[in-house]
Amino acid sequence: MSFELPSAASFAGFPSIRRSRGFRLYTPEGRRFLDLYQDAGRGMLGSRPKGLALRFKNSLDKLGPAAMPSIWEHRAARLLNSFFPDYPQVSVFPSYPEAMKALEARLGADSAPFRDPLDAGYGTDELSEIDEPCIWRPFLPVPPADVLLPVLPGTGTWGGVFVLSRKSLDLMPAPVPPFLLAPQVYAAGLFFRWISQADLDYYKSFPRGPWERRGPYLFPGCAKEDYPDLVQELISCGIYPSPDYHLPSIIPGSYEEGDIKLLRNSEGKWK
Repeated sequence: MSFELPSAASFAGFPSIRRSRGFRLYTPEGRRFLDLYQDAGRGMLGSRPKGLALRFKNSLDKLGPAAMPSIWEHRAARLLNSFFPDYPQVSVFPSYPEAMKALEARLGADSAPFRDPLDAGYGTDELSEIDEPCIWRPFLPVPPADVLLPVLPGTGTWGGVFVLSRKSLDLMPAPVPPFLLAPQVYAAGLFFRWISQADLDYYKSFPRGPWERRGPYLFPGCAKEDYPDLVQELISCGIYPSPDYHLPSIIPGSYEEGDIKLLRNSEGKWK
């Protein structure tokens, strides 16, 4: 599984969303969906983490839109070093394609795409054997890879992409506009505080539904060719799943029984 976002075609049959709040999405007609897509993992704090919009506005007012080196690269490195102490080198890229291009040039074509710990065949034991460039996903162990790309909630794909390494790779990325990087660093800090205090078993009470689980990550228990039909069944239950068969849905950090009532009532058909 490479770290690529689903194509527009993957969202065929999905409802159009007018607004979002937390882990809930709303259509123009007012219908509500529980978000299990969560922007491929970058929405694990919800669609609008508390204070993020204000931080974005204040950063734009103070820093403007220009891309230039800023104090936020240093603050990002300090924050990430505190959570990933074995990876002292932090490079900040404007986008995933630019990060992949730089790593491929530095490490060779075999470095791209990154290994994903959610790929089939990687259990907890196998993670300890991954030494090639690897994605890190929240609530899973940190593999002993020399290069790590963490999936962090925050500002989506436009707030800066962090590449961590055990030794300097001299990647020399282009600077990220500070008004984008500042809110991403803020959101990453919120997330690290949340994950350090969260009850990691919070997802166990979520309905089993049509999925196979790995922590909070949900994989469809059907063949790939049957996934579009499953997506429509989930949408009819008020669930907004991952649009990509290979990209897992994610149990939200908070929900109410009313959000999953139709899903729970439909569990019998998936047993």
